[in-house]
Amino acid sequence: MIDAGVRPNTITYSSVATALERSGKWELATRLLAKLRADGDAVDRILCNTVVSACARAGEVGKATAELEAMRGDGIEADRYSYNGLLTAHANAKPAPDAAAARGALSAMEAAGVAPDLVSFNSLITALGRAGDLEGALRTLKGLGSRGLKPDAYSYTAAIGACADNAAASGAAAAAAALGLLEEMSRRRVEPTALTYS
Repeated sequence: MIDAGVRPNTITYSSVATALERSGKWELATRLLAKLRADGDAVDRILCNTVVSACARAGEVGKATAELEAMRGDGIEADRYSYNGLLTAHANAKPAPDAAAARGALSAMEAAGVAPDLVSFNSLITALGRAGDLEGALRTLKGLGSRGLKPDAYSYTAAIGACADNAAASGAAAAAAALGLLEEMSRRRVEPTALTYS
């Protein structure tokens, strides 16, 4: 492209970052963005969010957080997609998420004036479950209505996953909670997905 005399723009770079994100190459995505910044090239919210998402898929909380901070340094306000990427990073953190840090990410989102949506809370439920906070995950699900949100199949699947993640520690209580969630889905006419049963 460059050899042909065509200069890439932010759309081109966003496409490259998306390809890197989808192929799990978060390090290359962050290096691409760092190079653009170092070269003084313009970056935009879409490109930055794509890199945050690449880090999130890999569970790289520190890198996702750093990219969010770098956006601010670029004069780009983080939006719901930015923060949802950070929450996804918390949900995917290895070896296990930190429940307090995941809650802190949601609080930071709200403090920035960005209203969390169902995706935000679904990621938080997943993070809390994987962090061993089954009660927190179930409380978050139950609290969706007070925030004007209606749980969907992904919300319930995240909560049932939290039960599965905590089955060894919680035993019969986790199994009973999972069955109760399936019954609640049926009562509320929320269609389970294949993932709900896995």
